Amino acid sequence: MKILFVIIMLLPASVWANSHLNCAGGLRQQGWLQSGWLQDDGDQFSFIECGLITAPPMQQGWFLTLPDIHWQQGLATSFSRSRGALEAQDIQLYWPVLRQQEVLFGLIAGSSNAQQLHTTAQPLRLTGTDPYLAAGQDILLRQEEYFAGLAIDTRFSNTAITRTSLSYHYRRHPLLVQNPAEPLFPVSADLLSTARTGLWELRTEREALRYGWQWHWSLALLYGAIGDLQQQPLRELQETRFTGLQLQLGLLWRQRLNQNLNAVLNLSGGGEFWYLPEDNSNNPALESPHRTDYQISAGLNWRL
Repeated sequence: MKILFVIIMLLPASVWANSHLNCAGGLRQQGWLQSGWLQDDGDQFSFIECGLITAPPMQQGWFLTLPDIHWQQGLATSFSRSRGALEAQDIQLYWPVLRQQEVLFGLIAGSSNAQQLHTTAQPLRLTGTDPYLAAGQDILLRQEEYFAGLAIDTRFSNTAITRTSLSYHYRRHPLLVQNPAEPLFPVSADLLSTARTGLWELRTEREALRYGWQWHWSLALLYGAIGDLQQQPLRELQETRFTGLQLQLGLLWRQRLNQNLNAVLNLSGGGEFWYLPEDNSNNPALESPHRTDYQISAGLNWRL
C-alpha cells in the first residue's frame, strides 16, 4: 500500500491535480460475526487511515483519472483488549474508468484482515488438534475477506444515491456449528470450524461530498453460500445458503481551514445480518450470524 502511494506521488502533477489526500485517526468498535458464544461481541481499538480521492473527469472517455484509494490500519495498543494480538486492516479501491454524460462507470476492489483475542462464554469442540475448549478460555480468531466488482457513480445526477455497485466477496472465517446432543461429547455438542464463504453484494450508498454537517449512508443486500466447512460435511447441515443485509449510517462534518486544507470529523455505525432458514430437522445448523460496528475519527483533507 505504501509503495502504491509513492508511485502515485511520483506521477506528473497534472494527473492528480485537484485530488484530495485524507489522513485521520480515531477509535473503532469492530464486531465479530456470529459472536453469541463469546464473552464480547468484538474489540475496540484506535486506528489511523489515509485516502486519496481523485477529481472526477469533466470530459467523456476512458481512464481519465487515477483510482480512489482508502486504507485503514488498527493499532495494537493497550486500548485494545487483544493488545499485541490485534490485526485490523482495510484497503478499498474505486477506479472510474469511463464517463458517459453525467454517469461514471468504474471498478471496485479491496481486502480486509482482522484478528482478535477473545474469551469463550461456553465449552465447545474445535476442529484440528485440540478437541475441547472450556468456557472462559482465551482463543485467537482470524478472518480475511477479498472482493471485486463493478460500480455506477451518479454523484452528478442530483439524486439521493451517489453510487451503486455489485461485487463478489470471498471470506475465510470461523463459524459455530450447533450440533444435536451427542453421548460421545457430553461437555458440548457445538463445533467451531473454519468456513470459506462466497457472497454477492448489491449496494447503494450516499456519500458526503460537501461542506458542513452531512448525513451519509449505505444499504446492501447479500446472497451467499458456505462453500467449505472444515471437517464438517456440508450435506449434513440444515442450510448452507443465506440472504443478508448490511446497513451503515454516518454523520460527517467538513470545514474549510484555507484554500487547500479542510478539517473533517466523522461518526458512523452499522451492522451486518444473515438469515439462514431452518428446516426443523436434527441436522447440525449455523445460527444466523450478525455483527455491529461503529467508529469516530478526526483528520485533515488536503487538496493536492
